Amino acid sequence: MTVDTGWFGTHGADARQALKELAPRLFHLHLKDVLAVGGHETCRYGRGVVPVHECVTIVRQLGYKGAISVEHESGDYDPADDLRASRQMLVEWLAE
Repeated sequence: MTVDTGWFGTHGADARQALKELAPRLFHLHLKDVLAVGGHETCRYGRGVVPVHECVTIVRQLGYKGAISVEHESGDYDPADDLRASRQMLVEWLAE
């Protein structure tokens, strides 16, 4: 199963709880943050409603060793700087 944290944020669901419940079947994580519940405007980690750092902590505690995709789907600007920043955050969180 692949989990995309951004969609939990879009629907106001707790991505942390979902990851705990889905962990036994998780084989790929799309780590994404969104600006607000009800929309799907993606953003740099930490600027939206998804607790992405906590999500990474949870999957690590649960023993997840699979892939994690850094996701940001901007339609109106080049998200390269945000993607680089988010990737660096992820690298640091994985090293904790």
